Amino acid sequence: MKYLIKVLVVMVLLMQSSFAMDLDAATDEGCECVKLPYEKMEKLGVTVKNAMATGDMSSVMTLQREMMPIMNDTTVCFDKLERKYPEISNDDKLSAQASELMDKKCPRPDMGFPKQQH
Repeated sequence: MKYLIKVLVVMVLLMQSSFAMDLDAATDEGCECVKLPYEKMEKLGVTVKNAMATGDMSSVMTLQREMMPIMNDTTVCFDKLERKYPEISNDDKLSAQASELMDKKCPRPDMGFPKQQH
């Protein structure tokens, strides 16, 4: 009986360790998904401020058109992550932890607009 309890404890600890490793790997991959969009968002923030100062919105429109395929690629990237890490995407607590960890690893760019809450 003591052996069985020890085995169960080890299994639980290994599962927790596995989730932690998956969470870390998933958030690293999530940061890769948002790398290009975040770079473009920083540029968009500057472009919007300049456009508002000059009244010329054409550069904003151009950058928005450039962002569309990037955002589509980002959505595809996150869809793949959800399939790769279903234990995270199907668990609200782990999803929240992943979101917090991503915010630390790869914070959203400050574009001068209020930050969205998850």
